[in-house]
Amino acid sequence: FMGRAGARYMKALQQPRHAPSSFGWSLIGVGYYVLCFFGLLRLTARPGESSVAVGLLLLVMLANTFWNYVYFRMHDLRLAFWYSIAYACIFAVLVVTLFRTDRSVALAFCVYAAYLPYALLLGYQTWRLNPEVTKRSQS
Repeated sequence: FMGRAGARYMKALQQPRHAPSSFGWSLIGVGYYVLCFFGLLRLTARPGESSVAVGLLLLVMLANTFWNYVYFRMHDLRLAFWYSIAYACIFAVLVVTLFRTDRSVALAFCVYAAYLPYALLLGYQTWRLNPEVTKRSQS
C-alpha cells in the first residue's frame, strides 16, 4: 500500500530524530515478512494443532496491511497511532498462543515484539510532529 507516493509522503513528514532511514524501514519490513514466512512455514507443517496460531498470524498480517492503508493512503496519523495499539494487543495474543504451539516461532516473534514499543513511540511522535496532516485527513 505504500507505493511511490508513500515514499514521498514519508519524506514530507517531520520525523522524530531517532526514526530509521528509508533503508532502515526497508530492513524492518523485510524482517517482518521473513518472520511471518518462517512462522507460517513452521505452523502449517503441523496441521490441526496450530490452526489457531495460523489464523492469528494471518490476522496480524492482515491488520498490518490495513495499518499501511491508514498511514500511507488515508494519511491519518492519529488513527494510525491508535490502530497500532490495537494491533500490538492482537500481536501479544499471537505470541502467547505461539508459546503454546511452537516455541521457536514464539521466540522469533519476540524480536518483533521488542520492536513494537519503539514503533508505537515513533507513531505517537510522528503524529504529534505533524498535526496539520491529521487535520487535513479528517476534513
